Amino acid sequence: MNVKFRMPKFQKMTTKGGIVREMTMTVIATSISIVLTFGTAAYIENRQKKEAGRQMAMMVIHDMDVNIEAFMEGAKDQGKKGELLDYLIDHPDQIDSISEDSLAMVWNYLLNEELFMIDDSKEKIFNSSQETWKTIDNPMFIDLIQDFYLKRRFYQEYMTTESLFRTPITNEEEYAMMLNAPYYYLGYDRKQLRTLVSDKRVRLFAAYSLSRKDYMEKAAGDWQRMSDQCKFIMDISDEELKAYIDKQTKTGEPVSESELIGTWADVSTLGDNEESITFNRDHTFSHVVTRSTYSSAFSGPVFYTRHYHGKWRVVGDSLIREYDKGRFTDLDTTQISYTAAMRDSVAKLITQLKERVAKFNETDKELVMERRSNAATIDKSGNKIELPHVTIGEDGKKNVVYNYMIRKKK
Repeated sequence: MNVKFRMPKFQKMTTKGGIVREMTMTVIATSISIVLTFGTAAYIENRQKKEAGRQMAMMVIHDMDVNIEAFMEGAKDQGKKGELLDYLIDHPDQIDSISEDSLAMVWNYLLNEELFMIDDSKEKIFNSSQETWKTIDNPMFIDLIQDFYLKRRFYQEYMTTESLFRTPITNEEEYAMMLNAPYYYLGYDRKQLRTLVSDKRVRLFAAYSLSRKDYMEKAAGDWQRMSDQCKFIMDISDEELKAYIDKQTKTGEPVSESELIGTWADVSTLGDNEESITFNRDHTFSHVVTRSTYSSAFSGPVFYTRHYHGKWRVVGDSLIREYDKGRFTDLDTTQISYTAAMRDSVAKLITQLKERVAKFNETDKELVMERRSNAATIDKSGNKIELPHVTIGEDGKKNVVYNYMIRKKK
């Protein structure tokens, strides 16, 4: 801060009082300048520390809310799968008639899995930032957060070791069952499941499904009260917390139409699978999805490639795609190889695959794809874009899946 002050003019100081007065004014002006300079700096530094403390508070509250949601979803999962398992225990004759999705759901329920996995990254940040605790300046808040992290570890330990949460099939048993399952996949195995529903371990596990659901709901309720208390004592509104979350999840800069021109490949498709979108200058696009499948009858992959077309535009920070009606699928069997003994079997299988694709193409002529709108952003290199896809679950909650695509060519 530039503060001007008067310097004494000795040529006009003809009296002792004049000299003293001028020197006094100089000292006062200098003192004011120092106070303003260092006082303002201290004020700014203190304000930044308080803001850092508030950001830290919102970070750990959000971490708490994420765990609450995980437990609530886990409780719903226990209830839904428990009801299905109870039904099959009481009606084993219905196992042959349930859908493959339901069959896979029951198998996943019975297999050994970790219900709750801790992401302790936020906890480590919080515990390593004791200087920030001072700026939070609320011992009750600090104690609540520490209590939450202690309880979280207790719940994880309990759910890992207690008989209440013990699944009836061990990893070794799962492996042995897979060896006898159709295509080595238990999700297709109705025969072994029919035997299992009379097993005492399975019946015990089913009997405790509501107890597991109740345990997880009570734990989530306990944490919810802690979360609400933390928000209240720190005077953090739901709107402020949402703004914090949105800011943390926002990456990159809004993409422009000129930056989108070219072909982009989905980075989440690995191996033989591919997905790409080509944005043309005339605002048309082509969307190509290739998936591979294998068979024990031959070596190498068979590729199904689906082709979509439509028009695109950028409005604000959103990429909008309007798909044309219909889609086309082609089949590529040029990458497979087989023995002479399998020639007839493979030929029959390929004929079946071609017939299936022909049926796809006939029914897909009238297919209407939904309009896609993504808040598209691009990174500093200009070669990677983020396309978050928002869906609404059966419970009405918003789910966001982040897709990333890299530039293949302009």
